[in-house]
Amino acid sequence: MGLAAQCVCSARSSSHPPPREPAPSRVTLTSSDDAEGDVHGSYDAEVNPKLRSSLKYEVEGQHIVAEILPSVLQNHVTNEKPSRALTLIFHGSTGTGKNYVADRVVEAMFRDGLNSKYYHKYLGYHHASRGEAFLRNFVESAVKACPRALFVFDELELVPEGLLDRLSTYVQGHDKVEGVSYRQATFIFLVNSGHKHIVETTVQAFRDGRDRRSITYKSLEEKLHNESFVESGAFQFSHLLSNHLVSYSFPFLPLERNHVRGCIRREFKKQNDGEFQEEDVEEVMDYMSFMPSDIQQFSETGCKRVREMVELWLIERRAT
Repeated sequence: MGLAAQCVCSARSSSHPPPREPAPSRVTLTSSDDAEGDVHGSYDAEVNPKLRSSLKYEVEGQHIVAEILPSVLQNHVTNEKPSRALTLIFHGSTGTGKNYVADRVVEAMFRDGLNSKYYHKYLGYHHASRGEAFLRNFVESAVKACPRALFVFDELELVPEGLLDRLSTYVQGHDKVEGVSYRQATFIFLVNSGHKHIVETTVQAFRDGRDRRSITYKSLEEKLHNESFVESGAFQFSHLLSNHLVSYSFPFLPLERNHVRGCIRREFKKQNDGEFQEEDVEEVMDYMSFMPSDIQQFSETGCKRVREMVELWLIERRAT
């Protein structure tokens, strides 16, 4: 059965659906503005297998995200009549993969990936100063063009308290707002709030000798919600939180040494035609900073600086 939406989309198929999960729906979405049926965009209903593969092979150290996020998105995009928009918060410190995962979500949902006209990114440093009217138009015009629009909100440190509350109208589940339904849209917010608790929990698990995979979504969710509500930032005292309008809050755990090594190996493959030795990886590791001071196990910047550090290593190596 096709998804009830108004943008033209052609879905891709996968020959490897995940076990014990129903095969995703194929969809062709037709625009009310497209009298001649011109294809002006592509929407992929088979999010789960593509995203699950990306998170398994390309993202380091985020088992909670990898295990839950693909199914959450799959359930939303194959639901013809969701009760409200899907609203996700990605919590975590720098370099843990929040932006990277958001990009993989876009690529899994739309054939044109990051170039899709139905993917919209709101950057706090660039857009927040434009105020409430801009934010409303940003969302309303996008959903009018395609009810399955995907929004990613980043750089929220400069977004004033209360501005994001203007989104409440769109995610509360109203049947329609001025003739437009927002229930099929997806909103993803990338934030640092709650990262201290995530780091403390992960470090303590390491000290206790517990596998980081013992850390569960449930064990962190309530604390992330509460800390985001009181921490200074875009979600401080937010109606989105107090009215429980956030569908899921995903923790991005700090990356350990082995995770950083994985990032370095992939970067060598990109920058050096795949030629590297394990001792090269260890030399790049020496450029990275780790914490806490007594165990030096977790990267202070995740994998954020890996590209530059591999590039620096290659420059220095070629200069000798």
